[in-house]
Amino acid sequence: MVFYLAGKKGWSKGDITFKIGGKNIKEISGSIALDDANPAGAKPVQIRITMDKKTVWEGTIDKGKNPVPVSIKPTATSSDLVVQIDNISETRIDFIDFVAQY
Repeated sequence: MVFYLAGKKGWSKGDITFKIGGKNIKEISGSIALDDANPAGAKPVQIRITMDKKTVWEGTIDKGKNPVPVSIKPTATSSDLVVQIDNISETRIDFIDFVAQY
């Protein structure tokens, strides 16, 4: 399954919050990439994933590059997973094959 986040013109940042508390998730994994439909001059996007306000993954995603794998292991007390994205103006970011393993 693929879902995406698309930034509107003038947006510099965006974020998505997932409530994961009480679900006994052992691992969340998938890949992130800039969609091939983005214009040729699409700027790199910086992504930071936090869990309970602590950074658990961060990286820069470039157009034309292979999807970047992501693997996060929540703790038993984790409640919020937040994906923060910088430089999102008119850019589509693909979240590919993300699954939660219980």
